[in-house]
Amino acid sequence: LFPHLRELSERFGNLKLFPVKFCPTAEALARFFYDFLTEKLKEANLLGEVRVVRVTLWETATSRADYRGEDP
Repeated sequence: LFPHLRELSERFGNLKLFPVKFCPTAEALARFFYDFLTEKLKEANLLGEVRVVRVTLWETATSRADYRGEDP
């Protein structure tokens, strides 16, 4: 999983602009990261062993967006 987190960081971490095809609210970005990591686990055939439970994206010291995935 850490190589995939590194991939996200390398791809987008140094950018001041984050090019996406959706309105980049904190909630939408939390879902984007959740879906990205879940897909990487699926590609590695690891979803039966581990899963992404929640992504929290902090906007400020007191404001955050949580995404927990869709209910099955």
